[in-house]
Amino acid sequence: DPTLESAVVAALVETHELRRAASRATCRDFVELARCFAAEATARREALEATQKRKAAGLRELARARGEVAAMQGELAAQNKALEAQEASARDQLEKMVADQQAAEAKQARGKQLSAELALKGGDIASRKKAAEEELAQAEPALLSARKAVQGIKKTQLDELRSLRNPPIQAKRTLEAVAVILGALPVQRDYSWDDVRKAARQSDFIKRVVEFNPRDMGEAAAKAVRDRYLSPSAAYLDRLNAKERETKGEDAPEIVALDFEAANRSSAAAGPLVLWAGSQLDYVEIERKVEPLQKEVEALEAATKTTRDEVATLEREMAELEKSVKGYKEAYATAVRAAEKIKNDMASGKVKADRAARLLASLADEQGRWAAEADAYPDEAR
Repeated sequence: DPTLESAVVAALVETHELRRAASRATCRDFVELARCFAAEATARREALEATQKRKAAGLRELARARGEVAAMQGELAAQNKALEAQEASARDQLEKMVADQQAAEAKQARGKQLSAELALKGGDIASRKKAAEEELAQAEPALLSARKAVQGIKKTQLDELRSLRNPPIQAKRTLEAVAVILGALPVQRDYSWDDVRKAARQSDFIKRVVEFNPRDMGEAAAKAVRDRYLSPSAAYLDRLNAKERETKGEDAPEIVALDFEAANRSSAAAGPLVLWAGSQLDYVEIERKVEPLQKEVEALEAATKTTRDEVATLEREMAELEKSVKGYKEAYATAVRAAEKIKNDMASGKVKADRAARLLASLADEQGRWAAEADAYPDEAR
């Protein structure tokens, strides 16, 4: 500060002048005076700086101690909160595990009950399926025998029948039934001989009959052949014969249910075809009776397997749940012990924190004085 320096120089000069007026003072004396003044100023500045450093260090220590106390209190509070959450979670998990175990036991009991019910029902369905399969096995030889008989039909026999302008009624009805089964004729009220003959004149007629698969027969076709040709009701035959007499007169041959003897008498080709038609219907009816049973058995077997798998899964889950419950119990016990330890540590830490807080409170006035003196230091240093 130039002003301060000028004042110091002026004071030294004035002091020197006063000394010289009172006694003989030399230039050496003035230099010594200046040196002593500088030494005293330096010593005082160093003392002030040392005092300032001690006060600043003390203030820093107080601030650090206050921060440590706050951190300790915050840490203890956080630990206490975390501990409470851990205990609540452990209790919640324990309750869930117990509930899940009870649910698994209930499901296991239900699964066993369901398995027993399915076993009983499955046994009933299996016995019915076996009976139907036995019927199917009995029908299959007739099917093969009829197919072989059809293969024995000579082309000349079939050609002779197809060439007739007015065939025997049983022969015509036999070809009608066969054509309906093959799908060569649609299911309708009646057929003209031209329609039937056209269907039977196809070059592969016998080949189609021999290679026909009963599963390809439509439901409507099967019902029509059964109800109109192979097993017609008396009322249906009465209506049919009445119409036949109206058309051909009272001496028209009586129409009866198709059978081998009547058909074979009307045409050597018709007899084997009647056997074939009957065997096709018998086989397909038995097969269609077996099919839903088979599907039901398969569904029951799948359901039983699913139930058994579910039971096995529940048993595994139950074992895992029991293990989990045990683990959670141990974890809960550990948490309780840890809680007690933390509580003890918190109590000890609280004592230390309270003691430090009281010490800081007692030093509050001293801290204020130190802070004020530290703020005044620049002025004192000047």
